[in-house]
Amino acid sequence: MRGWPVYGEVSGDIALAWTQVVVSLDSSYAVNNFRFRFRLRSDVSNTYQGFYVDDVEIQDSDAYTSDDSCSTPFSDISGSGTALGIGNDATMSLTLPFNFTFFGVVSPDIRIGNDGGILFDSTTGDVAYGNEELPAASHPLAILPFWDDLTEGTGNVYYQINGTSPNRQVIVQWHNRPHYDGGGDVGDATFQVILYEDSNKIDFVYNDVDNIYQLHMEVF
Repeated sequence: MRGWPVYGEVSGDIALAWTQVVVSLDSSYAVNNFRFRFRLRSDVSNTYQGFYVDDVEIQDSDAYTSDDSCSTPFSDISGSGTALGIGNDATMSLTLPFNFTFFGVVSPDIRIGNDGGILFDSTTGDVAYGNEELPAASHPLAILPFWDDLTEGTGNVYYQINGTSPNRQVIVQWHNRPHYDGGGDVGDATFQVILYEDSNKIDFVYNDVDNIYQLHMEVF
């Protein structure tokens, strides 16, 4: 059983006003049934009437927010990038040219799935063609711009590195990948994930998702 370490201890005289204490915890505390315990400790025999704790707020410093007003333009890499030749429902491992941080995990390892997603910090496993509720053990750290049952009937998946260190971007583009609807291929989709070395930002850039108008989403 974990002990009770002391974080955010306030020393000195206690002012007759609110005192804010900011506590930083590492990822080992990201568990169910997480508890705080507050104790007033003094080296004198005084009783502090009305001492209590109010407004406890827990924030995840590694959390992402989204902005669908992203201004990143779609720039086709199908003519300049490396064709990965990922087959139907298949996944391929790649090593980024830099370490990327995603939800507090630092790694250069990704697995690109034909079915519209990336597994982060992984050299095994697959992006399943069937969606499931997240978070899931099979997709613990997943970047999923268009998670669907895509096939290899047309197009390809491309990979390209832009820029120079420490401001490089890695672009993964699913290009003209059709959707399987149970009876055959329907339409096609072209979209990208862009990973930024300098900021650990992620862009989802959609050019054509089965004839849907161009859309962008930025995650930072």
